[in-house]
Amino acid sequence: MYYLNRVGRQMIGSQKVVRRTLQIKHILMRNDFYFHIGCPGNWRNEIKVTDGQTTLVTDALFIKDKRHNFLEVDNTQSMTENSAKVKRYKEMFDRGLFQKEFGYFPHLHIVTVCKSRVKRFAELVNGLPAQVYLINDIM
Repeated sequence: MYYLNRVGRQMIGSQKVVRRTLQIKHILMRNDFYFHIGCPGNWRNEIKVTDGQTTLVTDALFIKDKRHNFLEVDNTQSMTENSAKVKRYKEMFDRGLFQKEFGYFPHLHIVTVCKSRVKRFAELVNGLPAQVYLINDIM
C-alpha cells in the first residue's frame, strides 16, 4: 500500500491525508479470500453475529452455494485472542440455535499467515464445520 507524503500531495494537488493503519494487511488478506471464494455478491465485512448469548464480530459473512459462511482473518492477533474467538464460535455451535434456524451451522473459514498457525487453528476448530487456509495458498 502506498501513501503520499505532504510533498507528494502538493505535487498532484491533493488535500486528502491518508494515514497508515495496522489494518491494511488484514483488509488485503480478507480481500484475497473474497477473490479466492469467487466474489460472492452478498459479502459483508465486520458483521456482528449473536445467538442471544454469545456475540462476536466476524471479519466477513457471506452466502456461497446457498449456505452462510463466516470468515476470520489472522494476521497479527495473538493465539490467545484467536483461541477465545474460536471458543465463542464453539459456544454458538454447541447451543445449536443457528442449526435450528438454518438447518446447519455456518462454515467457518480461517485465513492465516504461517504453517504453524494453520496447525494450531486446525486443533482449535476441531468439531466445527471449518477450514483453515494459508494465505500464500489462496493468492
